[in-house]
Amino acid sequence: MHKNHTLFPGSTLTEYCTAGKFHSEKDPMTHKRRTIDSFVILYGVSGNVHITDTVNEYRLSRDNYLILTANREHYGTKESPPGVSYYWCHFYVNGEYELETDAENNEYLVFGEDRSYRIPLFGKIDQSEQMHLLFQQLVDSSRSPSTFSKTICGNFLEIILLELVFGECNSKADSSHSQEATVATIIEWIKLNAADIKRVSDIATYFGYNSEYLTTLVKKVTSKSLVDHITESRISIAKKYLRTTDMDIAEIAYKCGFSDDKYFFRVFKKLCNMSPGTYRKTYSNYGHGSK
Repeated sequence: MHKNHTLFPGSTLTEYCTAGKFHSEKDPMTHKRRTIDSFVILYGVSGNVHITDTVNEYRLSRDNYLILTANREHYGTKESPPGVSYYWCHFYVNGEYELETDAENNEYLVFGEDRSYRIPLFGKIDQSEQMHLLFQQLVDSSRSPSTFSKTICGNFLEIILLELVFGECNSKADSSHSQEATVATIIEWIKLNAADIKRVSDIATYFGYNSEYLTTLVKKVTSKSLVDHITESRISIAKKYLRTTDMDIAEIAYKCGFSDDKYFFRVFKKLCNMSPGTYRKTYSNYGHGSK
């Protein structure tokens, strides 16, 4: 077993260091020769990078990932023409880890309590669009001046590593369940805050996600867009006001987050098959029981 950086009890399984995106637009490139004390994960975007970790030789291409091991020398074995691009992230494994080799000489990084993380050092990503968005959000977050930037980056790193774990053990059902739980939390938050949400990016910022990734994830899990969820939640709030108050309909529209009462009227009629006024007459209980 190898020992890496160990943090305080209760810390996460990995410690994020730095991240970025490399792109060689005009010049050919050969990966530098070096030995470092952190792990590095590379995710190919375009072109081919020829690299060895002194044990195996790899060709990093689009939608392939490669984990370079801490304290093991790695370097480029062949020059790559201009146009090469890939994401990169340096990280430590907290506590003990080990490297396993199978019968076909494929290496695995194994760490975590009960060896719960078992990741091939090299592989191809099936959900490439999702992985690209995760890496993009990781890089975007790394550039943020926020004091929570490193924590957010650490969360994205562990999501990426979990995706690789799920890919290895074919636990797509577990991954889907995790995504459904995340989306369910977000939808409940929208229901409570719909009137105050100005744009989709407000939700993404609150939960620490990239807007594009969050929109794609919610659509995938619920078959509805974030805008649909916001609108439906606003209409639900409006229906409560119509049932329980004598507030003017235009005032209700603004109170529920609609900037235009005419637009509110059209949306309400489309979703409820009746106008706000008709809904109030049909379902209002305001003043019932009063003397």
